[in-house]
Amino acid sequence: MLVDPVTGVATNMDSRKREFDGILRRFITLRDRVCRHPYCAAAIRHADHITPYRDGGDTSIDNGQGLCESGNYAKDIPGWHTQRGDRPGETIVTTPTPTGHRYATLPPHQTGMPGTSTKI
Repeated sequence: MLVDPVTGVATNMDSRKREFDGILRRFITLRDRVCRHPYCAAAIRHADHITPYRDGGDTSIDNGQGLCESGNYAKDIPGWHTQRGDRPGETIVTTPTPTGHRYATLPPHQTGMPGTSTKI
């Protein structure tokens, strides 16, 4: 586990692995709480890459997302695409759909407020 020496906040973990398991999976599940697929609030069943591993995505906290089974399989359908957002410290998943719509999701606030999905 990598920790910021100034703030003491966990920032990353070993990214040489392909699967999100152990404490890394637990971290993502606790952070996201429900599926990160746009407008979905189903229970997390899969932890997966935002930028796919096959496309060079690392196995890290910032590139991980919790998804329900349906959301995880849908992101691999031709015409769908997910990518990481640009805001530091926040994981933003942008999902352009086959119809040309784009949605961004943010993980829930750690204060207990729900996450957000917005059409962009």
